[in-house]
Amino acid sequence: MHGRNHVSWALDVNGHLYWFDAGESCSHTAYLLGLNLMAIRSIFISHPHIDHVAGLAKLLWSLRKLDSRNIGSMEGKTVEVLLPNSRL
Repeated sequence: MHGRNHVSWALDVNGHLYWFDAGESCSHTAYLLGLNLMAIRSIFISHPHIDHVAGLAKLLWSLRKLDSRNIGSMEGKTVEVLLPNSRL
């Protein structure tokens, strides 16, 4: 929805980002806040509702795009995406 930010937040621990949920505009909001997406180490999804996962594909695409344009590097790095073990 235009103008509505969905659920997501990032925790910076010693220069590494740990992402919790991936709301619809999370990668754009991270850009506006000046967060370094290449510092993401893990993405935790609390539950599979659309307002918590709608931005996940874009967030992962943004990481790939930044890496391919040599804006940071994912070489030797792994980003874990942790999903809940629940029934849909």
